[in-house]
Amino acid sequence: MRFPHTQYFTRHPYPQDIYWLIEIANRTLKSDLEQKSTTYARNGILEYWVIDLVNKRLIVHTQPVNSSYTQVHAVTAGTVSPQSFPDLKIALDKLLLYTKLFKPSGVRILLRVSQKNSCTVSQIQLS
Repeated sequence: MRFPHTQYFTRHPYPQDIYWLIEIANRTLKSDLEQKSTTYARNGILEYWVIDLVNKRLIVHTQPVNSSYTQVHAVTAGTVSPQSFPDLKIALDKLLLYTKLFKPSGVRILLRVSQKNSCTVSQIQLS
């Protein structure tokens, strides 16, 4: 999300505040790929990732038009970069391992981006 983060103390972020959105799917894959994808595209979320823990892949959605994404592809190996931060390289094997360490239902990982090429985990919330 865009800074300053203190602005979200009094309101939820608007779509234009969100660089990219990530869902972690274990038992929620169908909902994440259908209902949430439609909702996020309709609201203009530019990039939406689904970490599919069961099938060990990342599904990347980009280019929202109306209520769907025109570009959807699965990544099963290598590195991936969000469109908003093309210099940021995320190893898929590390991403899958890191998210699998936690119980996927109720995990929220907040990434703090301080520069266009610097991203750190700033908070992990378990519910």
